[in-house]
Amino acid sequence: MTYNFDEIIDRRNTNSENVEGWRPYIFHCGPERVFPYKDEEFIRMWVADMEFAVAPEILQAITDRVDRRILGYTLVYDKGYYEALRAWCESRYGWSFPKEQLTFSPGVIPALYQLTEDLVKPLNGKVLTMTPAYGFFLHACEYNGVELVTSPLREEGGRFSAVFFYPRILTVYGTITTDAEPVSIRVDLPCAAPQGVLDGVYALQTYDRAEDVPDTLKDFPESN
Repeated sequence: MTYNFDEIIDRRNTNSENVEGWRPYIFHCGPERVFPYKDEEFIRMWVADMEFAVAPEILQAITDRVDRRILGYTLVYDKGYYEALRAWCESRYGWSFPKEQLTFSPGVIPALYQLTEDLVKPLNGKVLTMTPAYGFFLHACEYNGVELVTSPLREEGGRFSAVFFYPRILTVYGTITTDAEPVSIRVDLPCAAPQGVLDGVYALQTYDRAEDVPDTLKDFPESN
């Protein structure tokens, strides 16, 4: 299948948040505010919304479903969804999971709220993430009344890198030890590479470092 990534699609009058919602979302204003540039001259990079058409295979699948005409309550009962996801994970990560562990969510943000409520709040735990990060990581914690522990990225030579041995956080998973007291970390929320607002993509060694962090590093030299 050949895809045309040079096609320009007019998204005006489609209720697109990227095109029509940036004024109230970012500047809390309407069309009365005048900017130095015309709206169509802005390069819109403020939201994760690509300007490419949806793949034809996806459009065809949606069309096939709509053509059945009845859109009632729907869940996934056939095994095709699980098999597709399992094959993807196995081919790319060498990892698989039983079907019983597959849980559905209507979106990433609802999943953040639900994970924090189910895995952290009942145990009076905390959430760890690297910063800068997606604002809803903090919002999910505030909504559920749990604390967000942050490990800021380190800037070196104009680039950012993940710091798994940040001085105040000596371990990443399980019960961590800070300068003050042990902290129960129940969920680690890594922001999507390249950390959302930064350029570059983490090397595989970065993820390997996260997996290799032992349960406790109380005696591990911070200089390392």
